[in-house]
Amino acid sequence: MQLHQILVTARNQILLDDNFTKTENFSTVCYGVLGCFNKNEFFDLIYRPISLKPQSPDNIDVTYSLYTAENKFKPDILRANMTREDIANTHFDPKKPSKFIIHGYGGSFDDMEWMGVCTT
Repeated sequence: MQLHQILVTARNQILLDDNFTKTENFSTVCYGVLGCFNKNEFFDLIYRPISLKPQSPDNIDVTYSLYTAENKFKPDILRANMTREDIANTHFDPKKPSKFIIHGYGGSFDDMEWMGVCTT
C-alpha cells in the first residue's frame, strides 16, 4: 500500500470513528476576535492528513510568561482572556519596549532550555 493510500485510509477511519458527517466536514467554528476556521482549510495530504477544527482558546488554555526587570525569576502568567484590570495587576508596562519570544506551539517553556537565557 502506498503512503498516499495509508494516509487517506487513516484519515477516513478517524472521521468515521469520531462520527463526523459529510456536512460536518465543511462546518466552521468561530472564536470571537480570532476569527472563523473551516475544518478543511489546513488540510495537506503529506503534512497534515488529518484536519480537525481547532479547539476553543479557553479549552487549550495557552499561557504567556511575562518577565520584566522587576520579575526576572518569577514570571507573571498571562492568558488571552485577561481583562485590562487583570493586566494592570502584572508587571507589564505598555510604555516600555516589549519583546515576544515564541518557542512554538507544541512545547512549553520548561521544554526549551534556551528560553531561560532570555530572561536574564
